[in-house]
Amino acid sequence: MFFLIFSLLLCRDVSAEYTKEFYNDIVDNNGRDYLVKITESLKEHLQSQTVEVTADFGKVSETLGGKLKSARIEMKNGHFNLLKIEHALFVMYNPVIDVDKLWNQNDLILKKCEQIDFLIEIREQDLNEFLTTREGKLHVERPTVKLTDNEIQLKGYGEVLKVKVKFMINGKFELADRKKINFIPWKVKFNSIPLPKMMISKLVSRINPVLDLNDFPFDLQLEQIISKPEKLIFKNGDPK
Repeated sequence: MFFLIFSLLLCRDVSAEYTKEFYNDIVDNNGRDYLVKITESLKEHLQSQTVEVTADFGKVSETLGGKLKSARIEMKNGHFNLLKIEHALFVMYNPVIDVDKLWNQNDLILKKCEQIDFLIEIREQDLNEFLTTREGKLHVERPTVKLTDNEIQLKGYGEVLKVKVKFMINGKFELADRKKINFIPWKVKFNSIPLPKMMISKLVSRINPVLDLNDFPFDLQLEQIISKPEKLIFKNGDPK
């Protein structure tokens, strides 16, 4: 059995030294070095020193090909692009990792995954810092949000008929195609004056999408957005 698996590995476009090292780690060390490589790659990509990775290995032949039965990744105080994340938990089912790139380039690439359950928690303060970096794309100056239960208040400065005015919008975040996150208002004021619905629609079309999950690692499909006092939560499934 050893000879068959090892011979198949040698036929791949990788060095014999790499295949032997990887095989020995899986068989003799329960993938200890493999998990360390995954962890170190995530630390670099997520800009976090607090990353924990555990995995449930299946058959040796499947593991050597990059497939795991499941993987659990937990991270604290990291970044996705320019957005700071207080806490994130991902539980992956039947993920397939590009082992060659991980082992030879320390680059974690997920080829495919049957399902990813996740929980991402973002502090209000960090969300505001992120929105500041997107002033140009949002067409809003000095945007700030205040998070409460099931409601979000967005403040800033924008232009109406080429006149810069201060605005305050109350609304909520809403999903679009499980990837893009739009802001849906139900009350808008400019300089403390209620705005007509037609002008609200134009304003919102310039702001949205506020967030795009394509900026996040992995292929995430969002199910819930939960707003709480000083915290925003993105969730799919029930990760544990």
